[in-house]
Amino acid sequence: MSARLTRGVAALLAAATLPLAACSPADDGDEVAAAEGEEVTNGTLASELADLDGFSFVESTLDDTGLSTAFDGAAAYTVLAPSDAAFESLGDEAALLSQPQNRAIAVALVRDHVLPGALTPDDIRNAVASTDGGEVTMTTLGDSTITFSMNGEDLMASIDGGEPTLLPTSWTRASNGVVIPIDGVLGKLPPLQETPANT
Repeated sequence: MSARLTRGVAALLAAATLPLAACSPADDGDEVAAAEGEEVTNGTLASELADLDGFSFVESTLDDTGLSTAFDGAAAYTVLAPSDAAFESLGDEAALLSQPQNRAIAVALVRDHVLPGALTPDDIRNAVASTDGGEVTMTTLGDSTITFSMNGEDLMASIDGGEPTLLPTSWTRASNGVVIPIDGVLGKLPPLQETPANT
């Protein structure tokens, strides 16, 4: 790994472990100043995901994985949450992905959109900038490699050679992590079963 890439990874890991309390609403009910594009809430990741309109596939799949329970806990995570429209853009695969016989694939796919630690797009952008325009990689909860890079002024994310997806300029900082809504599905889907497996 190059020295530039190492600096980028170090910056990303440092950002991921920053105390969330410093960015959470104040105890007296007044919210501290949020970064541009950032919404700061008292809710947990689980409650924020449940409140998002148009993200029912991610929410229901997280319930299946048990991660929704973890997202109510103290550990910090970053969720790159594809919208329902992003899944629908997969066409026929979207309908198959929601079928019981493909549940394990859906769970693995959603886990690949979760990172340990609390990272905002600004944190990621700064880490990439520290590599002089290179790339920064992290391992997802699904053990895939996610790569962050810049395309001009746009921050992009891709998994294991899949299509890059634009990271938005708005996000929500919950009490135990960050939710970043995205309009694409990261990674490549393996072949999906068209009929239920024999029981």
